[in-house]
Amino acid sequence: MKLKFHLALLSIATVAPLVTFSWMALHDLRQSEQAALHARVFTATRSLANAVQSDVGRAEAALRVLAASSSLATARYDDFRMQALAARVAPENWIVLMDSAGHQLVNTRLSPGEPFPASGAPPNFGELLSATDVTISGLVVGQITKRPQIRLDVPIRLPDGQTLLLTSALSADYFQRLLTDAKLPSEWLVGVFDDKGITVARSHRAQEYVGKPGGKVLLEAARRASEGRLSTVSREGIALHDTFVTIPRLNWVIANGVRASDLESASLKALRTATLGMVIAVFGSFCIALWLGARLSRAFGQTARAAALMGRGELPRFDKSHVEEFDLLQQQLEQVHADLLDERVARQGVEEQRQALLLSEQAARQLAEQQNQSKDEFLAMLGHELRNPLGAIRSAATIANTDRAKPEARSFALGVIARQADHLARIIEDLLEVNRVLRGKITLRLEHLDLAEVVQAVVASTRTAGRFERHEVQVSIAPAFVLGDRTRLEQVVSNLLSNALKFTPEGAQSRWH
Repeated sequence: MKLKFHLALLSIATVAPLVTFSWMALHDLRQSEQAALHARVFTATRSLANAVQSDVGRAEAALRVLAASSSLATARYDDFRMQALAARVAPENWIVLMDSAGHQLVNTRLSPGEPFPASGAPPNFGELLSATDVTISGLVVGQITKRPQIRLDVPIRLPDGQTLLLTSALSADYFQRLLTDAKLPSEWLVGVFDDKGITVARSHRAQEYVGKPGGKVLLEAARRASEGRLSTVSREGIALHDTFVTIPRLNWVIANGVRASDLESASLKALRTATLGMVIAVFGSFCIALWLGARLSRAFGQTARAAALMGRGELPRFDKSHVEEFDLLQQQLEQVHADLLDERVARQGVEEQRQALLLSEQAARQLAEQQNQSKDEFLAMLGHELRNPLGAIRSAATIANTDRAKPEARSFALGVIARQADHLARIIEDLLEVNRVLRGKITLRLEHLDLAEVVQAVVASTRTAGRFERHEVQVSIAPAFVLGDRTRLEQVVSNLLSNALKFTPEGAQSRWH
């Protein structure tokens, strides 16, 4: 099998897993998009349910405030009418006050002075008068307006024993406007159902379905759970994915349906587009593999012919293959042929390398001489360093061995011997660390000390050694605390004092401050 077919199989083997996993990823993405859309629908449904509950709650709160108005006890109904107008929650909301006989006393739908209707009491008027709290109805048809509405009724018992009925009516148009103000996508089918399953508002064909029962499957699911999602068929025969939320206390249901076709169409379109792209990618990679295989085959053949020419001692000529690796191989073959013809140049290169090695050897020898010189300098320095502590030890030993020496002098001499012995031990330790000495690195043992004590100890040791016999030395010191190496500081002070004794004329004075 030729190279180009091997490359084609390789491309297919490479692309096939990528296509498989890409399709799986797209499938997961499709499911994720559907889940995101469901979450969006659920959030919008819950928000709409909260808005309905909030608006009905505001109407109920306004009704309770009006029921406590002092204008009712004094029969100042004109004042009460102004309060009722201010308490409305929307233009579609009107407030009616009736006496125990069902005659209207206040009606905010009517203009001042306009006569009240002869009768407008609801069928359950007696039941409403005997209630103890606010009664919220489902969707009912008004006795006078003949339009669907929601009633909130509360009885008012006055101090004189009279009972009134205060009603706040919300037209179904108000809830219809609430759906419009929510600005939900036009393709969503949204419905509001009261506690008996009657349609209060609907985003599509409201005139046809408001006041009629909602879907049985949806309402039964809402009775079993406060919220959820299910697949239903609308009353128009459209397959929907419905999301519903039940409003507490009201037992109303807000349902939001998304067409099943709309839910699937976007993700299916993306899936089809991605599948087509994968097919094109596989076919394209197969064609590219065949084309690259043909180019590589030509490059292999040209390289084989060039190798045969080089075997006969001829210089091959190459054509650009535009394949970087083969072009590099051809360049290397040309270089090998040139190297064979330029043996003399290669021999000269070897000679230059030998000369470079000679120079390197000379540099190494010079370095060794420098290190030897450093060793001599170190030994000279060592002799200088050993001379001072040895002289102090010798003088202190002489004082300590004298029979006439006082105890304090002998104790001082022993202290000098101990300190200088430590000094010698430190120098010997540095001597053993030859490698660090040759590199100029000596370890310092840092400690907190008083520089005045160091100077005093060095002066005492020098005085004990008898080196002040020809000079008068006066020392004036003050405490000076530093962080340093005691032995090195003693060496520095000792060298300074030795130089002062050496270069100060006999009989002169040397003052240290």
